[in-house]
Amino acid sequence: MLHLLEQLTDGYFAWRVARELVVYNRRNGAEEQVNPYFQYRNHIHSGIHKVQDFIISNLASAFTLTDLAEIAHMSERNFTRVFKKEIGLTVNQFIHAIRLEKLKTLMLNPATNKAQMAAAVGLGSERQVGRLLKGLG
Repeated sequence: MLHLLEQLTDGYFAWRVARELVVYNRRNGAEEQVNPYFQYRNHIHSGIHKVQDFIISNLASAFTLTDLAEIAHMSERNFTRVFKKEIGLTVNQFIHAIRLEKLKTLMLNPATNKAQMAAAVGLGSERQVGRLLKGLG
């Protein structure tokens, strides 16, 4: 069932359902073993978890470091320090990883063009999508 959810929505939604049901989310043989939705969740800081959930759910929206720090109930300086310590990436590196993962999912649908991809991941242009995708190959 989780596989069907992932096919109909995305990996993050299937992960949230699996987490809520306390079920291990299995992958098929073609999927990567590690993806950003799972890889950077192995910490126990609830404020950082809230920020990660917000970023993933609102990737297409514009948000600032101040917005993210408020979600974590921290100052900007402390938030950036704690985020890096807990996850091992800066906030921008994490957003970049999530964007790449979302773009990989969007590329599976041939009807999705680069303009739609850019809008879905919060980028301003098709050129930025091209640059991100160039890093994949």
